[in-house]
Amino acid sequence: MRVNWSDFYSQYKDGSLIIVGNLPYYVTNSLIVDLLFNYRLFKSLIFLVQKEVGKKWVSSPNNKYSSQYSALSVFINYLAETKIVLEVPARVFIPSPSVDGALVVISPYQNIDISKEKLAFFLRFLKNCFRFRRKTLLNNLNSFAGNYKKKWEKYFIEKGYSDKIRPQNLTPPEYWQLFIFWQEFS
Repeated sequence: MRVNWSDFYSQYKDGSLIIVGNLPYYVTNSLIVDLLFNYRLFKSLIFLVQKEVGKKWVSSPNNKYSSQYSALSVFINYLAETKIVLEVPARVFIPSPSVDGALVVISPYQNIDISKEKLAFFLRFLKNCFRFRRKTLLNNLNSFAGNYKKKWEKYFIEKGYSDKIRPQNLTPPEYWQLFIFWQEFS
């Protein structure tokens, strides 16, 4: 958690940097966010994590892990291709933990260019969108994103979104478009 990834990367300028690890639960999400703020530095990130964390990382509105879809899922999958390549049962570890693991490969997209500051703002935006999963996305946007109800409604109509959609219904690219739209008037 204390590594300056830019300094570390300066030793490996050929673009072949791959980070591999078996992550303890208490640093998992913080570390992945920190690494993805530096996504351009890495060819891939390969981690053995708690299975539930892996499911969250790879979830999307249209896959078998959709119930795990969250702000972090959107953030990770906007910046990288993610997949669980292996599920690891607890019984293969000595001593056995109480949970199964998953080997997750995260391959950052190299064709996008977003500053760390904008990524931090995007992540905050996503967390607010998912703050109340049972509310509609439109209600969540109206509760934190200023008094722009008419603008949000117009945007939803233009995109063909129902005013009843929930936060877990938009894809990562759709969230990025929503974020960019909000930045234009906020």
